Amino acid sequence: MLRFSSLLQAVEYFRTETDYVPFNLKGDAIEHPDTLETFSMVNSEIIDSIKMEASSDADGVSLIHIVKVDDGTIGYFIDASGIYSSLEHPEKW
Repeated sequence: MLRFSSLLQAVEYFRTETDYVPFNLKGDAIEHPDTLETFSMVNSEIIDSIKMEASSDADGVSLIHIVKVDDGTIGYFIDASGIYSSLEHPEKW
């Protein structure tokens, strides 16, 4: 499992050291930033999730989700946890 000291360090790693796509979260779908194609979360697989806690804010928890969408593309998106999450229906995953 990868470990990072900050969210910025993690994002920089995925941006420069991998071929992962920086997906956009759109409600209950994932959008490819270049093609604007959307993928259902129901048909996507979470490969890994990395929890990043802000040292200055106990509620400041970000999650980096590494996902494989149904066409085989692997990418990531960042979300908050708990009531701050952008996921509309996380139970569908």
